[in-house]
Amino acid sequence: MEFLLIIMNFFKIGLFTIGGGLVVLSLIQDLAAKYGWLTTEQFTNMIAIAQSTPGAIGINTATFVGYSKIGILGGILATVAVVLPGTIIAVIISHFINAYSNNKYVVYGLSGIRIVVIGIILAAICNIGKLVLIDIKSAILTVIFFIAVYKYKKHPIVYITMGAIVGMIVYR
Repeated sequence: MEFLLIIMNFFKIGLFTIGGGLVVLSLIQDLAAKYGWLTTEQFTNMIAIAQSTPGAIGINTATFVGYSKIGILGGILATVAVVLPGTIIAVIISHFINAYSNNKYVVYGLSGIRIVVIGIILAAICNIGKLVLIDIKSAILTVIFFIAVYKYKKHPIVYITMGAIVGMIVYR
């Protein structure tokens, strides 16, 4: 039964999520709480791991949740279930987009969707921030790393490595 629960829920997430991986995280967090799949600490650790590994954060998190509940098969099922709807939709849209890309209503609609997606992503960031920014040290380090990433534009692995080192020093 757990298999079906994972397939159905991750398929729904993949089907109805607009805005990318950060939005997926909010939905996965809701599911994890609803079904008792993960504690808040496990979920925030999973976000850190998913962001630090190659691939899309939403897909990586789905894989980790599926794996943590059922094992390798659960990871595979969650991954396929979350990716399949978007893949199908992208193939269908790509078939029609060239024919209608100059239609003013399509252009206007896409402009509106872009704005909404930014709002959805910002809301997801706020939800994740509430989980992670639990003390003044976390908030200060977040601001410092945001400024560093924005200003110096190094490869993400540099900041991830720095974050791990800083975490070992500050949170020991």
